[in-house]
Order: sequence, then structure tokens, then C-alpha cells
Amino acid sequence: MVVLIGGLSPRGFSENLADVLCSYEHGLYPVINNEGTFTNPQAVFTAATGPSDDTGIVSLGQWTDDPAQGNGINPVGIILGFSTSIVNGVGNDLKIKGNSRTGWYEPGYVEVARETSGSGATVDGWTDEDWYLLKPSNYDQLPFPYDPRIGSIDIAYNFSTGYAESYWSDQSMTGYADVDADGDFMDISWAIDMDGTEVELSDIAYVRIRTVSDSPAGPFGGFSTEIDYVEYLNGVVPTLLAGDANNDDSVDAADYTTYADNYTGVGGLGMVWEQGDFNGDGSVDAADYTIYADNYTGAPSAPVPTPEPATLFIMLSAISMGLLKKRKYS
Repeated sequence: MVVLIGGLSPRGFSENLADVLCSYEHGLYPVINNEGTFTNPQAVFTAATGPSDDTGIVSLGQWTDDPAQGNGINPVGIILGFSTSIVNGVGNDLKIKGNSRTGWYEPGYVEVARETSGSGATVDGWTDEDWYLLKPSNYDQLPFPYDPRIGSIDIAYNFSTGYAESYWSDQSMTGYADVDADGDFMDISWAIDMDGTEVELSDIAYVRIRTVSDSPAGPFGGFSTEIDYVEYLNGVVPTLLAGDANNDDSVDAADYTTYADNYTGVGGLGMVWEQGDFNGDGSVDAADYTIYADNYTGAPSAPVPTPEPATLFIMLSAISMGLLKKRKYS
């Protein structure tokens, strides 16, 4: 099998995803698995449509190297990089998405490394860097060899009863990839060296993921971590709520006031979100009012419909004319 390694991500579905494929070495296939599927590492550059989409998900195989795969030289698992190093910020820094389901997950341990000779990852820059494990929440409970970097760690699984050991049976455990069905969050501050000592990293450029075990898994064959993507969280632009001009997580009268005060009609120029331009066309017009109205949340009580500026202007004009006539003939 020929595997293309290197280059930058061609995808565009997020600017915050790891975008350099540095290395991929498949571990042993589980006993029951379709050999040859889910083995294209370029899949991490394509958004998966679901947990069984092999165009968007890559399998890492088991802990032990598969002599029939790869070159037998690169480390087992996958190494991805960020072409611009990412900062160790406050709280979780990474999200790793796999294809786990509720009650079924295939843990993969996660290591990180800096790029000390440049500003970001290169295809082979990881080879001379020091690697650190992101310490899992069950690290101090693991059986021999106690650290997944040293050797495969057994996972006892039964299709009827699930995970036997308490340290594997809690799907809320952290520090592993492909456990939480919604993605696993990681903090670079969890980094430890081979002695288990905490290490302070200001930034990283590389992420390595490898399945923790060679254990069988009943009708599923064996454990093999799958990866969809690796995302940097601290660089994510917050998702904006449509119609929420002041970004207070509600679409209400205050947002309408902003919209009305900045109304330009079709053909306006230079307006921005905070002025009521919700569709980004530079105008604050009826199309933006539709977005506001469709997403109106208002106060806990039932919202009162508010007319758009053009309608409001006609209503006020009619009222004014009525008052003038009444004053004239009174």
C-alpha cells in the first residue's frame, strides 16, 4: 500500500485543524476488520459524514506495528502538525474527533511536541523533538506496563457486559482520543515526561496518536483508534447567533434597535455585524430583518412582533398626518 505523506491540508472546513501530515504507520489489524479500509491518512483532511465514512476517518490499527503496513521505521500511529505552532492557552487547547459511540470506544493515547527550530510543523521536523504524553485521567490506575508509551495495555471487553475494569468503563475519562462521541478535549498543560513529571510547554506543533492496546474486543475484533480530525480550540472564532447584533447570546429588542438605527436599505455600504448587517452584504436592509425575525428569542415572555424600518416609517408618517389633520380642523 502506498501512502502519501506530507504537504498541507487541502481542506477548508476549518482553519484551526492540524494541517500537516507528518507520519502514518498502521498497527496490527484487529482480528475482525476489513483490511485495507480506513487506512488512508489523508482522510483527516476531509470532513467525515458519519462514524463509518472511510473518506473522512483513518484507523490506526492496534498498538503493535503491522509488518505488512508502512515502512516499519516510523512510529506506530499518526503524527499530525500545525503549520503555525499553537499556544498553550487557558483551559482545553485541542479537540480530537474520532468515531466512538455511546458504550463503545477505542482509546488512543496522545503525545505532543514543540517545533524548536521554526515557527510551525514540517513533515519531518518531529524527528528531533522531545515528546510528552498528555496525562490521561486514569493514568495512575493503569496496569502493567503502566504507561502506554512503553507497551500495550490490556482492555478487557465483553460484548454483553462491556468494559470489565473500572478504569476503562467510564466514558467520561479524559486524555484519550476516540472516547467521547462528541470529540475529546485536551489541555496541553497535562503534558508529562517519561518519568511522569509535569512539563510546562508554551506551545506545540505536533500531535501523535496511537491505540493503547492489542486486546481483542469480541465481535468488534480488537481495539483500533480512529481519527477524523485534530482541532486547535483557542484559535476558534466564537459562533455568532444569527440576528444577535450585540453578541449577548439572545436576539431581542436591543438587537432590533441596533438594526433600526443603522438601517440603510438595499445598496448600503460598509455596515458590519454589530450594526445589523447579518448576511455580510454591507447593507442593513429587509434581508437582515428577516434573519433577525427568524431567530428572535426575546425575553422569557412571548415576543411582540416588531415592524421593519420601512413599515415603521409608513406607520409613523400616517400617524403624523392624522395628527396634523386633526389639529387643522379642530
